[in-house]
Amino acid sequence: MPENDNCRHEHECYNRFDKIDRSLSDLNTKLFVGNGKPAFNTRMDRLEQRAKSEDKWRKVVVSALVVLALKSAWGFVAEVKQSIRPTQQTVKTPQ
Repeated sequence: MPENDNCRHEHECYNRFDKIDRSLSDLNTKLFVGNGKPAFNTRMDRLEQRAKSEDKWRKVVVSALVVLALKSAWGFVAEVKQSIRPTQQTVKTPQ
């Protein structure tokens, strides 16, 4: 057995390591660098910002609808209260 030949599969191992290294490099490019397109981190950040913005607007719209509903209910109750209450007529006393 020659000294250089410690492993029978050395060439195959190097080929597999090169393939793994290329795969990791591609994965790194896709996740962190982007290579001409927004990277995964950038796209995730944009999605999170969009979700926060939509959540804020959703709260504003719901709050406005709640205020509108309460104002309408208050007006309705005031109107019903006034229609139930007997009208007070002022009686003029003769002088």
